[in-house]
Amino acid sequence: MIIREKQASQIEKIGVTLENTDFPPLTARVMALLLVAEPPFCTFEEIKENLQSSKSSVSTSLNFLLRAGLVD
Repeated sequence: MIIREKQASQIEKIGVTLENTDFPPLTARVMALLLVAEPPFCTFEEIKENLQSSKSSVSTSLNFLLRAGLVD
């Protein structure tokens, strides 16, 4: 999955909004990425690559979202 410039901008805007509701920064970006992704899903590797984050950071963020019931 390739993120276009418009999607990157949307991810950042949504991420900032989610941060203001007490989401950790990377978790906010992961959620934002999942909201704007086309097709509407991402693999772990796609999340890691698109957000240029470590495996452990992405894993921690996804676990946060799973526990919150926001992803499955």
